[in-house]
Amino acid sequence: MFDFNLTLHHFRAADFAREAAEHRLAHEARLAARTEDARETRQVRREAEGRVRSTGTRRLARLHHRSHRVAA
Repeated sequence: MFDFNLTLHHFRAADFAREAAEHRLAHEARLAARTEDARETRQVRREAEGRVRSTGTRRLARLHHRSHRVAA
């Protein structure tokens, strides 16, 4: 026997799942765009300060127990 209520329930559940997936994808896209904008902003600021790329000097200095400002 055909149960209309059950069919309607499945249809609504599928519709809800599709909308949830679209919402999640939109959220992830916004988050990725914001992250990329922040990365570009940092890159531009570094270039404006004369630093082209982060070289990991702080990490290396910590590894060698030195200040990262010590001249070579």
